[in-house]
Amino acid sequence: MPSNKHASMFNKIIKRGNRKPPKPESATEPTSFPAGAGSVSSVTVNHASRTTLSSSGAGAAPQIECLPLFRDVLVPERRALFLRKLQICAVVFDFSDTLKMIREKEVKRQTLSELVDFVQSGSGRLKEPVQEELVRTVGINIF
Repeated sequence: MPSNKHASMFNKIIKRGNRKPPKPESATEPTSFPAGAGSVSSVTVNHASRTTLSSSGAGAAPQIECLPLFRDVLVPERRALFLRKLQICAVVFDFSDTLKMIREKEVKRQTLSELVDFVQSGSGRLKEPVQEELVRTVGINIF
């Protein structure tokens, strides 16, 4: 059954994400990253070969709304909010034009960062349908 395979793969990824980074071998090095590696926020992703998609599939510019933070909603509402945030992260932008849709790209970046923090914190249990949607969203963004 493919969904069990995806859930198993997702659980392995989550477990690896919760591991602490190894301590540097040298006491003089502040981190284990090579010199010049930079921080995660300085990474640039270029999907110039992709077409910008909207959630409606009509080819129009996607409407990205700012959603509340997880801590600002009641626990029973977090699953629905998580799914809405995944929908935002499933929108693909053309990063070859840095001046196009700046606000929407920033909202997506912040939303993705919040999703990563939420998953790594273990604040909520992700049921299989949510895991499947998460894997689909990751696949849209990296493949």
